[in-house]
Amino acid sequence: MKKEKIIDAIIDEEKPFFFPRLIAYAIDFLIVSMIMICIAFVLPANDNYEKYMDEYKTAQAELIDGKITNKQYISKTKDLVYDIDYSSTLVTLSQTVVFILYFIVFQYYNNGQTFGKKLMKIKVVSTKEKELSLDQMAIHAIIANSVIIKILLIAAVLFVGREYYYYSSLGLQLLNYFVIIVALIMIIFRKDGKGLHDVLANTKVISIK
Repeated sequence: MKKEKIIDAIIDEEKPFFFPRLIAYAIDFLIVSMIMICIAFVLPANDNYEKYMDEYKTAQAELIDGKITNKQYISKTKDLVYDIDYSSTLVTLSQTVVFILYFIVFQYYNNGQTFGKKLMKIKVVSTKEKELSLDQMAIHAIIANSVIIKILLIAAVLFVGREYYYYSSLGLQLLNYFVIIVALIMIIFRKDGKGLHDVLANTKVISIK
């Protein structure tokens, strides 16, 4: 497949506005979600998952209605969070594989574009004087698309154990929110439109005509 060499003239192009990037991600998320729905039909059903979710929703309703305190809520749901995530490990693993194939492999071999980026006429390029590498695409995607957090959550539910999983998963989710917020702020306010993932991967999202 023919690949473009990224030169200074390309890197200096005007950064795309925030909304085309947001819309592109929304399109990609919809595509990935539809793939996951199709996969869910062929994965073996876990009857315990529905039971755990019902118990979790009941605890949430009791907290909202003021029937239990925050401390009681955490005590009731701490083990449930582990049970829910453990029973859905296969789904989470499948989702992670889909994210890797779509946002890393497909995007790399499609010249830095997902379907969403292609529709919005934007692409990921290297800020170095060379072609976009698979390593750069991987670093870009595992941060921008929370792939690393998904991998860490799978590792936590399998190896951390019930006693410490609640706080481990909570910490990872808070870290994920923090990274997303920082990346969004950087994309909006930086002159070059680079997010945290772009800075770490030496990449940039540009508009193409």
